[in-house]
Amino acid sequence: MDDGLAAAHPRLVMTVTHTWQWGLVTISDPHALEPPRGEGRVVADGHWVVLHVAHAQDTSAVEVGATVHVEVRDAPHPRTARRVLYDHVLLTPRGAVAIGDAEHEVVVPAHPERTAVRVSMRAGDDPDRLTDVWVELAPDPYADR
Repeated sequence: MDDGLAAAHPRLVMTVTHTWQWGLVTISDPHALEPPRGEGRVVADGHWVVLHVAHAQDTSAVEVGATVHVEVRDAPHPRTARRVLYDHVLLTPRGAVAIGDAEHEVVVPAHPERTAVRVSMRAGDDPDRLTDVWVELAPDPYADR
C-alpha cells in the first residue's frame, strides 16, 4: 500500500495496536502536564494532541482495537493521499514524543524543541470511528523563520 509515501525516507517507522480502554491516544512531550479536554476527533493545544479513537467497548471480538502508525522523519512531511485530521507544531523540549494512554505508552525520538505533527487516516475510512491512524513527526518547517 503506497498511501502517497513512496518518496519519503523515514528514519523510524512503528505500529502500535492496542485496545484503547479510554478511547484516547495522547501525543505529547513525555513530561507534559495536563492534556486538553474537548470534543471532536482531535483536540490539541501545542503541548498535546489527543485523538479520540475506537473505544475498547466499541470493538467486536474480531477487532483488536485501534492501530496507530508512527513515522519519524528527517525531512518535512511529504504529500499524502490520506485525509489529514491535524497538521501543526508540537512543543518537544526533550526531543521526544510519548504516544499512548494511561495504560500503554511508547516514547519515540522527535526533533529538538518543536516537532511538526500530522495525523491522518485513509480517505475512505469513517472519521467518526478511528481505527487506523497515522502520526507523522517531522522537523518544524518554520524553525528557521
